Amino acid sequence: MAGTVMGQEDKIKNNKSKHSTKVVQEQAGRPDLPGDFIFEFGLTYLSDAPDNMQMNLWGSKTINIYYQYPIQFGESSFYIFPGIGISTQKYKFNENVTLGYSTDDLGNRVVDIVHLDSIFTNASYKKSKIGTVYTDFIFELRWISRNNNPRQSIKVAVGGRIGYNIDSKTKVKYDQYGETKKTKQKEDFALSEIRYGVYGKIGYASFNTYFYYSLSPLFETNKGPSRTSTSALEFGLSLTIF
Repeated sequence: MAGTVMGQEDKIKNNKSKHSTKVVQEQAGRPDLPGDFIFEFGLTYLSDAPDNMQMNLWGSKTINIYYQYPIQFGESSFYIFPGIGISTQKYKFNENVTLGYSTDDLGNRVVDIVHLDSIFTNASYKKSKIGTVYTDFIFELRWISRNNNPRQSIKVAVGGRIGYNIDSKTKVKYDQYGETKKTKQKEDFALSEIRYGVYGKIGYASFNTYFYYSLSPLFETNKGPSRTSTSALEFGLSLTIF
C-alpha cells in the first residue's frame, strides 16, 4: 500500500515538473524544437585589397541565418553542432567605382574595377556595392558551462564553414536628371563559387560575439581585379532565436 502511494506521489511530482517546464517554455515564447536557429549580423573587412578596391567598413555588412543540431559527447559539456543556412554579404566601395570588365595585354576580357563615370552620364552617386549570397554548411565544436541549463550558460565555440555561391551582383544607387535610380547587374564577376573559412564564438545565454576568417579568396585565383587575392573577415553579434 505504501509503495502504491509513493508511486502515485512520484507521478504527481513528474506531472507537475512537466507542466512547470511547459509553462516556462510558453512564458519564454520559445517553441520546443531540437537544435538552434541562429541569426548573425556583422561587418565585413577585405584584407590585402588593391588600392582601387577599398571598402567602407560600416557599409559592408553580413547577415547569416543558420540552423544547427546538437550532438553531445556522452555526459560532457562538449557538443558538435552541424548545421546549414544562408549567408549574405554586402561590400560597399569607398570610391565611385564598381565591378566591370577591361581588356588585358593579351586581348582577353577580364574582371576589373571601373569608374562609374564610364557607365553613367550626368550622375551623382550615393552608393556602390557588391552583393553575394552563399548556402553554407557548418561544423562546430561548442563548450557549454551548464549542461543542465544551456539557455543560461557561458558558451565558447570554434568551427568551420564551407559555402556555395547562389547569387552575386553589383548595385549602384545614384541621382540622374532629377530622379533617384538603382541599377543592379547580376553576374558571377569571377567571384569564388566555393568559399570556406573558420570562426570562433563566445557569449552568454542567447547572445554571442563571433569572428570569421575566410581561408578562400573573394575571387577565383588570378581572375579578380588586378589578380587580387583579397579575402574576407567578419565580426559581429550572433543571436540564438530558439
